[in-house]
Amino acid sequence: MNNISAQIKKFRNRKGMTQEQLGASVGVSMQAVSKWERGGTPDIELLPTLADVLGVSIDELFGRKQKSLEETISEVIYAVDTKNSYEYAFELCWAILSGLAHIDGNIRGHHSYGNEGANIDKCYFSKLVADGGIACARLAPGFRTFFLMPEPEGSLGDKLKSIEEIQKLFEAFADTDVLKILFTLYERPNTPSDATFVSKQTGISLKRVEQKMDVL
Repeated sequence: MNNISAQIKKFRNRKGMTQEQLGASVGVSMQAVSKWERGGTPDIELLPTLADVLGVSIDELFGRKQKSLEETISEVIYAVDTKNSYEYAFELCWAILSGLAHIDGNIRGHHSYGNEGANIDKCYFSKLVADGGIACARLAPGFRTFFLMPEPEGSLGDKLKSIEEIQKLFEAFADTDVLKILFTLYERPNTPSDATFVSKQTGISLKRVEQKMDVL
């Protein structure tokens, strides 16, 4: 049995497929699959389809070690010209959001940005809130951001499972300065703001704003 024969059999078993099922998915007979696994070699034009059906790369079919996605992304970005590397990295951020949202295609805004490649005068914003965490990306002239925060261990319910913890929460919201900070942030949806900006907008000292932000 040659290397590719062993790989086909290994990946077929891993997928839980019979030789007949694999053959039907690729468009050949069960006998052809059996022949491959006994030392035969598939026709070269069948390799892409065979790899897709088995959920592996063509390199893996030949027993070559597959690089991790992280390694591949790192190498690709490293190879991009420094001037364009951040642009390309942001394209990947949009792709991450598409995957997290289970969207088949481009998120609104990505098409305009990715294909036109010119300065835009519109602001595109995409936000995803799910059980696993929060992800958002913003594309505006001169201001592009990507933010990803996995859900911390334990749910919000775990943090507020006692009367004392709930009391602390409402005590914080009863603080006038905290409410001023919250309203200031609420008036600027989807826009990052630092303590210095909040201090100027609310008239609260910078030190106190930082203290209240820690509470929040």
